[in-house]
Amino acid sequence: MKRTHWLFGVWLAGCGASGPVTEPANPVATVHTPAPSPESTAPIASVVETPTPRAHGPFPDSPITPVAHELIQVAGAALRGDPIPRVSFPIETIGDRDSLVSGEKDLLARELEFIAFAMELEFSTEPTNPGPGGVAPEGIDLVLFLSRHGLKIIKLEADAVSGALPAPGWLSVSGLAQEILTDVQGDRMGRWWLGDAEQQLLGPELAKEIERDGAKQPDRLRKAQQRLAGKTSVRGFRIDDVTLIARDPRGEIWALRMQFERGDDPTLDANPIVRVRRAKRD
Repeated sequence: MKRTHWLFGVWLAGCGASGPVTEPANPVATVHTPAPSPESTAPIASVVETPTPRAHGPFPDSPITPVAHELIQVAGAALRGDPIPRVSFPIETIGDRDSLVSGEKDLLARELEFIAFAMELEFSTEPTNPGPGGVAPEGIDLVLFLSRHGLKIIKLEADAVSGALPAPGWLSVSGLAQEILTDVQGDRMGRWWLGDAEQQLLGPELAKEIERDGAKQPDRLRKAQQRLAGKTSVRGFRIDDVTLIARDPRGEIWALRMQFERGDDPTLDANPIVRVRRAKRD
């Protein structure tokens, strides 16, 4: 059974902690919404995005930036109670009784600054259909982490990857995966790991989690190099959980989790679209 990485397990279970961060604040564009009445179901929160000259959203260019920015639009609409916008990826049909937001939505601040985006991604290095009774192909299981400091990797390990398929047209990760595979085999992964800038962005308690998990990475990398020796091509992909990481005006860190259903064209779950969790303080 696939183990949930601490990024998704700790934050989304409401464990771990965050404190006010010391990183200098960037100018932000705030969208204000009126406070809802007790009977109102919307809006729940407004969206704050850090402008960037290279994209319509807070993150710099990368293969996963377009998806991250579209997910901010979708999450923002769900939180405000607005119609869900049309985006490049499919979204499950929304029923009249579906609840688009779950979790600690009532505690969520009305202003959020989206500071990071995480994506669980697997890719296989062998044919993806081994046939009846076959062994799932070897591949890589990783957690990508995108912030204003660029695209990094929180976790990477070799794993058997079943059910991998060609990447959908809206997720341009084929070149990225090939680059990562080459860097794994060439022992050039140093540039991918989270550093001081990301730790400062997330605050002291989550920085401790990064350090603890990072201590396991050299062993994971050695095992990946051994298992993937001689593998030269990326054959298929599987996307799972994605998380938008936001900060409120008090410095609290929030995780807005969304999930894609597997298939030829992965579809975003709609009931709920967003699961809200706050990182607790010690």
